[in-house]
Amino acid sequence: MRTIPRPAKGIVTQEVAEGLLLLRDSGDYLVINRTGAFLWNRLEEAHSLDELASALAELPHAPKKTECRSYAQRFISRLQDAGFLMEKKS
Repeated sequence: MRTIPRPAKGIVTQEVAEGLLLLRDSGDYLVINRTGAFLWNRLEEAHSLDELASALAELPHAPKKTECRSYAQRFISRLQDAGFLMEKKS
């Protein structure tokens, strides 16, 4: 089972109307929606993409589990590409 990345060091978060503001030390920021905020808050607990997708699938009005996995994967990729996530060190 592949381990998912963790939030990068120095990220400050702030709840906003749209969801969650992520702010890096460099001044770069990203606003994620409420579903993204839900996933962000579970990155420290979840050990795999499947665990993250399962948590998402338990939300009211959640899409199919396969769609939850795809959403979680895109979320992780987007944040990793933007430098808000780092690989977990073994």
